[in-house]
Amino acid sequence: MAEDMHLSHAREFTDIENVTLRVWFDLDQAGLEREAAEVLDAGLMFEHFTSLLPSDPSLRTAEQMTTQRRLQLLLDDAIRRAREAFQNRPGQVTPLLTLPSLEYYQSIRNRGW
Repeated sequence: MAEDMHLSHAREFTDIENVTLRVWFDLDQAGLEREAAEVLDAGLMFEHFTSLLPSDPSLRTAEQMTTQRRLQLLLDDAIRRAREAFQNRPGQVTPLLTLPSLEYYQSIRNRGW
């Protein structure tokens, strides 16, 4: 059972990193270096912090959850600004640039392995 919890936790922060790197790559390829750096920084902070949380969600403190949510909002904001930068470029195709909510990451734990 503990292994399943650890795997769910690993999936939680791996999903954050996957989305971050996908969006960062799209921005970098489009020549939006500042936006790419902002997304990468915010996403990796969110991912690394999440990786340090207890694997068992019931052991996470309210303060930890508040910090995790704040980091997720910082990433959401960086992605929103990146989306705006894409939209302001004539003829530029806008990649997906979306990030699942924190609730999505938390729901991963309920999937079971």
